[in-house]
Amino acid sequence: MNQVLNQAGILDHFDSALCIYSADVGLRKDSPEIFRQAAAGAGHAPSECLFVGEDAAERAHAAAAGLQICPHPLLAQAVIDGIPLRYIRVSGGPDAPLVRLTGRIDSAGLVPLHIAGRGHSLLYAIASDAILPTLAKEPLRVDFLGAAGLPLLTDLFILRDAASLMTGEEGSLVLATAPEGLVVALPAHRSMAELHLDTMRHGHTLKLMADPDLLAPAPPSTLRPGVGFASLALEEKAAAVLRALDGTAIRERVDRFAGVTDLRDGRTLVSRHLAHPDNRRAVDEAVAELSTLGPDLITVRLHRFSHRGRELFNVEAEIAGRTPDMVLVTAHLDSTAANSSPYDETTDRAPGADDDASGVAAVLALAEQLARLAKDNPPERSIRFVLFNAEEEGLVGSRAYARMLRARGAAIAGVLQMDMIGFNRAEPRSWELHVGCATTPDVEGLSFRLADCVRQMAGHVAPALEAAQIYRTGTIGGDPADGRSDHSSFHAYGYPALVASEDFFVGPGDNAPEPEANPHYHQRDDTFIDADYAADIARAIGAAAWVLASAPSTAPPSRAFHVAAREDRMSSSREFDSRKTAAPPAGTAASAPQALRARTNPVTGTPFAAAAQPSGGEPALVAKALSFVQSQNFGGATGRAEFVPDPAIQRTSSGATAVNLHQFHRGIPIFQMTRTVRFDVQAQPVDALGDSTAVPKDFSTVPLLAADAAVLLAAKFLADAPSYEIESQYGDRHPAPTIDISAYEPQILTSFPLLPAAPTIISKGPFENDIQAFLIIFVESGGVRLAWHAVLTFPDYTDQYVMIVAADRPEGEVLYSHSTVHRAKARGVVHEFSPGISAERKEVPFPRPLDDYPVMPTTPLALFPADWIDNPGETIGNSTIATLGSSTVTLKGTRQSDGSYLFDPAEPFGDDQKILNIFYFCCYMHDFLYILGFDEPSGNFQKTNFTRTGLGNDPVRARAHSGPVFGTANMATGPDGQPPTMNMGLVQSSNRHTAFDFDVVAHEYTHGLTTRLVGGRLNATALDALQSGGMGEGWSDYFALTIQSYRLGREKVVTGDWVVDNRNGIRRAPYDDDYPFGFGDLASFPEVHDIGEVWCAALMKMTRLIRAALNDDQSGYRLAWQMVVDGLKLTPPNPTFLDARDAILRALDDMVEVHHVTAEVHRTVRRAAWEAFAKFGMGAAARSGNADIDDIVADNSLPADLVA
Repeated sequence: MNQVLNQAGILDHFDSALCIYSADVGLRKDSPEIFRQAAAGAGHAPSECLFVGEDAAERAHAAAAGLQICPHPLLAQAVIDGIPLRYIRVSGGPDAPLVRLTGRIDSAGLVPLHIAGRGHSLLYAIASDAILPTLAKEPLRVDFLGAAGLPLLTDLFILRDAASLMTGEEGSLVLATAPEGLVVALPAHRSMAELHLDTMRHGHTLKLMADPDLLAPAPPSTLRPGVGFASLALEEKAAAVLRALDGTAIRERVDRFAGVTDLRDGRTLVSRHLAHPDNRRAVDEAVAELSTLGPDLITVRLHRFSHRGRELFNVEAEIAGRTPDMVLVTAHLDSTAANSSPYDETTDRAPGADDDASGVAAVLALAEQLARLAKDNPPERSIRFVLFNAEEEGLVGSRAYARMLRARGAAIAGVLQMDMIGFNRAEPRSWELHVGCATTPDVEGLSFRLADCVRQMAGHVAPALEAAQIYRTGTIGGDPADGRSDHSSFHAYGYPALVASEDFFVGPGDNAPEPEANPHYHQRDDTFIDADYAADIARAIGAAAWVLASAPSTAPPSRAFHVAAREDRMSSSREFDSRKTAAPPAGTAASAPQALRARTNPVTGTPFAAAAQPSGGEPALVAKALSFVQSQNFGGATGRAEFVPDPAIQRTSSGATAVNLHQFHRGIPIFQMTRTVRFDVQAQPVDALGDSTAVPKDFSTVPLLAADAAVLLAAKFLADAPSYEIESQYGDRHPAPTIDISAYEPQILTSFPLLPAAPTIISKGPFENDIQAFLIIFVESGGVRLAWHAVLTFPDYTDQYVMIVAADRPEGEVLYSHSTVHRAKARGVVHEFSPGISAERKEVPFPRPLDDYPVMPTTPLALFPADWIDNPGETIGNSTIATLGSSTVTLKGTRQSDGSYLFDPAEPFGDDQKILNIFYFCCYMHDFLYILGFDEPSGNFQKTNFTRTGLGNDPVRARAHSGPVFGTANMATGPDGQPPTMNMGLVQSSNRHTAFDFDVVAHEYTHGLTTRLVGGRLNATALDALQSGGMGEGWSDYFALTIQSYRLGREKVVTGDWVVDNRNGIRRAPYDDDYPFGFGDLASFPEVHDIGEVWCAALMKMTRLIRAALNDDQSGYRLAWQMVVDGLKLTPPNPTFLDARDAILRALDDMVEVHHVTAEVHRTVRRAAWEAFAKFGMGAAARSGNADIDDIVADNSLPADLVA
């Protein structure tokens, strides 16, 4: 390891006394002891030490020793700072490509785990809460997966063919659904074999592994332009050598690796499962066999990785070519018999003759034959033979290996994987080649060329085989092996790859022969193979590998690749400085202007104008804006200027719109240059206001001052400022913070010099965070200047400055310095739900942390949740202004030593407490409903709309009256832009105040939600009909009760019980399964609250059934709430119960359409919803002539497709 660190140039940064190696101390990372020794050696308490490790099992041992733990180096600072980590899923698309994040992941606290979705539209990642503001600036959907802190002691997997897991005892491990299966957080020391189901097919498990390079551009192909696979020919000498590979060569090797005959050590193998001791014996056997080919022909080494607290190895052998470009011939080494029951992975037999000793045998036999060919005629490309470990646990070994190669910038012409190539009992001798890669069509296209080459070569060396069945995304049924074997690990990094197998899957197409799936798959009796059949497939793969390795390469010639016999090291991508930026395509200068369609801003990730698609489905509007601005020749000397559209299109209440366009030059943003194009109600451009500038044609975008030098100049500017005082917004005066930079020597940690804005990460030194710098163009009166933009944050966030330093001269010059704004923070002592639930008040932070909400954001707001108080220490905020009655009297908090405010009324039931509690409840509901989609475009209640959508200036005016008020409690809501008014008064019969009861305040606040969403935010009369108004009451009861039910861990079915001092509450019956009324009874009670009871009872029954169907209260509540809120947005004005029912069901259908839920979850939840509605008379044949109550036909039947 010291040699590796020395070669990397970083050994001097390590204290030799603190370098602890297992070989020296006799301990491994499989117990807490080595971590205790490390802490003791450092002279610190374990709690003062941080262990950063990729494997959850190792992290668990470190945590048991008392250390802090972190799953990835890029997240270490967040852990040190106490910022929570969580799993997230980010959804993009044509309007919001995930590539926008590539320039941010170094410093923003986000590490990708997996890319999915067509066109890379879905990202799984580990993120710190600090990234929320960054993500909020992009038009991306963000789903939180599980609770904060979950990534510390779990690994994330996708399980396919496992829908029944949702309703089993392990259902609590499921965090979410995905198009390909379930997202599961597996705790440390748990085995995936414990979750094995009989329904699982080949490649059912995928482990998601952290790597920033997942977002990097795909590497270019190294085939020379014009060289196609069709033109590649197999020389007769090569064909003859390959024909010598027969069934005997395969059989002998399969027998050894399947435990039929002895290994070289004189004993048979029992199992190759990674948890079995014989896994390492299998590794050593493969190394020994490959080594017999001779060091002059082939170089053998091990690639080490960790999984489940175990040290595991991939086996690699290489025939050196004339260039560093390579072709990979691969299979997986491990085995399992998890389909046998019972099965103990540590002791039981798992021969795996077909899966995948057949592939292992083929790789070893091909290494022998191709080494003979290369002895006299070295190929153009190197050929690597790789046996991957831990494939059965989620492609772990191949993912670690592919990640290592991508981090090193390896050039790979193709990966040829063999997985289960031995089972064939009946004619025809059909076989499969899988190239599907739905996430990246370009990679699939290159992979198809590989498959076509293999198919052609089979005709030369394996004529007994049928023509290969090639599976692609576009074939009927798609490619069932997409993401299911080790080839997909290389697809994830942009490398062409395929997997060859026996005829395992149905298809492709309608005319394919019937598949012959191995009935012994993952069982103890997987002992049969057709060795001649496997040899045929091996020869076809070998021939393709040889002709591909012999084809001309674009990679530069170099010395042969020489390595030691063993390399026991983790992949270099785990080091902070291991990531590299791919060079531009051959023949393209790094600084040359690119076509607008292909370019993106490297820092914000926003696409350039010609490639941009607007949010909200308005492509014509943005296109008109771009065309209009460019027709005005705002670019001046450069002609057509480059503009990037703002993702949020602004719309007025009359339908007029505005599109904001930000100016760039050759991919570099121009500071504060923005044009706003205004359109009339007919969508015709009116004018373009704002600023833009002309940039000379010969303007140089090459900086003469380095980024680290610019940061040092900015730091000196801040440090050398004379002492002065700052007057806060509260009237207090404080000395300006100072900083000592005398020992600061900025170091470049990561840089991307080939990107137009050259984003660079600089070491933080005395500042709070590492510093991100990027190039901008700064406009002065004398012209435009190239400059570095950076943000420098003082320790403990006491201040923060945006700094701009000239980069067009070597000596530099500070051009701009601006301190950012800080908001107040507060705490309040409140009745959290009502005094009936808890007699004691509770001190809570304002705002509540995200983890305190029973739902998680999907598209988080910048700075969300935003601060609740704006005015110095008063109950005045962006979403709520709370006063005593109709006066302007607010509650003032007490300034604390840390600058925050504490609201702690002396009297727990006095007027001050009433003001505080109504303020607290309203702010809580604002944030809760915002998370579910009652946001600014939907017309929520805010003074300032941060996304510039919807209309602002309408915070809730929450009035807590000292005594009674007309109606006891009410809320009046107008169209968007008009502030609603909430009144909470005293219930005279009980002498209890409604402001203290969440039942009442949440009920009234939800009236605002339904008024704004049903019929649109500008229609305040959309709930006037009797059924409509009744549902307004029902929705309000539903949210007030279910929010509390979730938080309390028990279902609350009675509302208003505390405030009226009656355990039966204010409704006719509890909202439980025995609620007696239904849709057909509405004509008997024409009062809106009575009508609303039926709707609330139906929604609560629906939620109850969804929770039961999913076997998960958390997922059940969240999905039900989302269905209801989405349904509100789809509900027409003055709806009937059936209109609202259909809107909820449509919302669920939309979720499966965009893969927010799986088809299986959709079917399960749809049945639950229909059963609930049918129970209350809103079945499939129910009818309602209008939204009043005089023409109703109730029905309790289900739709025909749900009738068993």
